[in-house]
Amino acid sequence: RNMKSPMITDVRGRGLLNGITIQEHHGKTAWEFCLELMKLGVLAKPTHGDMVRFAPPLVITEKQLYECIEKISMALQIYAK
Repeated sequence: RNMKSPMITDVRGRGLLNGITIQEHHGKTAWEFCLELMKLGVLAKPTHGDMVRFAPPLVITEKQLYECIEKISMALQIYAK
């Protein structure tokens, strides 16, 4: 929720199960955003065209979680270009 990006229009979820609504950009959708995440080593599922669902393993460490947040931020920067 603290990640400030004009590409993110909504954040929802509970605990580790979260989703973001991502704004379409230059014809790119949540699918392309998920492909950028995959290139960075993070798997996420696009749903409903503009929603990205995150469901990390329940054994994820806090360090791994922060690494994923950094990678999501990097993917947002790439997606926004």
